[in-house]
Amino acid sequence: MPRTRSRRSNKNKVNATHVEPVIVPVNLSKELSSDIDGILDQTFGRTLENPDLTIEEHAWRHSLDGIELYNEMLRKDVQLRHVFDIRALTCIAQGWQIEPAGEEDADIELAEWVEQRFLRIRHFAMSRQLMFQGISHGYKPAELMFHVDPTGNWTVDEFRNRDPARFRFNADSQLVMTQQGDINKDETMPEEKFITNTWGSDENRYGSGLLRVIYPLWFFKNFALKSFYKFIE
Repeated sequence: MPRTRSRRSNKNKVNATHVEPVIVPVNLSKELSSDIDGILDQTFGRTLENPDLTIEEHAWRHSLDGIELYNEMLRKDVQLRHVFDIRALTCIAQGWQIEPAGEEDADIELAEWVEQRFLRIRHFAMSRQLMFQGISHGYKPAELMFHVDPTGNWTVDEFRNRDPARFRFNADSQLVMTQQGDINKDETMPEEKFITNTWGSDENRYGSGLLRVIYPLWFFKNFALKSFYKFIE
């Protein structure tokens, strides 16, 4: 009997070896097909260059740097600006609500608490509208401003939208505030202080804004037609 138990014990040990977790030689939490390696070839200093070919090839025509081209397009073309404003306002007008995670009283109470915190954010509607600039530019950063409420909890007081032309991303997809002409003064922003609306692309944090494809028509409307009319005259 002891010998039989010994064999059973050895058999169990063999089975235990077979059911051990298989070690996968790939980090499943790591992004393997990112375009970041291709973008690294264009890296200057601590930040990645925006891969948007429209601003790379045409910003110089208007004596502008990078994504400032899109700011100029919206500033000069009232009709174009109006279209993007209407798009943002249409989405905001749909309203919103916080859904409880379950049917328990605690879930409902927590959902109501979160909703009240959103409602207390100052200038919430205007800030949401400005965040839609991510659709036109590709990305739009905003800085979160916190405060301590009467119960001692840290909550968001407001979020202030920032000009995307002032920010870039590094190889770790972190937001970096740039200083014109001095890369040594570039400052990486803390993740808990900023949110970014990236639109149109999952390949990079700069996104792919609609003004990228609208630019040829905008240029023709504002410059080519003028030259054509002068030629006719």
